[in-house]
Amino acid sequence: MIPKIHNGAAKALRTLSLVRRSAVKAKTQTINQIRALLVSAPQAIRNAAHKSDAAKCVAACAVLSQGTVSVALASLQTALRLLTKR
Repeated sequence: MIPKIHNGAAKALRTLSLVRRSAVKAKTQTINQIRALLVSAPQAIRNAAHKSDAAKCVAACAVLSQGTVSVALASLQTALRLLTKR
């Protein structure tokens, strides 16, 4: 067996590929978390934020207002906004 070369262009490409794979996995996980929260969210939030396109869904969650009286609802909106910043 021949060991991989640990310098040069091949190492740089392996490193960049690793970072990209990690970023894609993190983005997918965040979208899945947002959608899971929206499934159990009240109808008003679900109608406002649940979109079929992931980018539109994230954008809608990012602008949710904080004008609610319920602590549970306010924490849900905060969680959704924080997830959009990942």
